[in-house]
Amino acid sequence: MATQLVTNLRKEVNVFNFTGVRPETKQKAIEALRARNVRGACSMCGSSNWAVLEIVSPLLQAEDGSTVFGGSTIPMLAIACTACSHIVHFSAVALGLISTTPSTVPPEGESK
Repeated sequence: MATQLVTNLRKEVNVFNFTGVRPETKQKAIEALRARNVRGACSMCGSSNWAVLEIVSPLLQAEDGSTVFGGSTIPMLAIACTACSHIVHFSAVALGLISTTPSTVPPEGESK
């Protein structure tokens, strides 16, 4: 039985010990997932209770299996099942949580 995923997204995470995203980003993420009619229970345990975690950018691997440092990344919103801790990722750019506009902040030690 499919349940609406975002109906049970929790704004406060008490089963995971980390800082997490800012409350306004968390609310924006929930609204973006609702707007896209994201549905489903956890594929591992069947629970329908989810928590918004972090926006992450994983390291990429080259075709030869080596790790790629620098270059492009794929920022993703991570949400976790509060029952079994299974993590699911969504594009943070597509959800409107990350801007694709280049930053105007200069690197540390440099001025504009």
